[in-house]
Amino acid sequence: FEIEKMPAPKRGFENFYKYIWSHFKYSKASLDTNIKGKIIVKFVVDENGEILEPKIIKGLGYGLDEEAIRVIGNYGKWIPGEKRGIKTRCYFSIPISLVVN
Repeated sequence: FEIEKMPAPKRGFENFYKYIWSHFKYSKASLDTNIKGKIIVKFVVDENGEILEPKIIKGLGYGLDEEAIRVIGNYGKWIPGEKRGIKTRCYFSIPISLVVN
């Protein structure tokens, strides 16, 4: 008996991260400074699987934080989280590791 189920991308996490890497665009400033690090994005997955309210918890600047929000916000629907078998809004956080060469 599963009481709580976390939200997940409909096509799986591997597809989700491939989507991020293929659609993420580095800013000129980030390329010029060879920035590297991790961005942590927190967002809500609602009862319908929509991604809402993306926020940067830990950012890198140079326009990369805004790009992370853009890319995640444009991804398709998720499988919503469940509590006692009822679809519910859930917070979700993901890290995005970046290395500019």
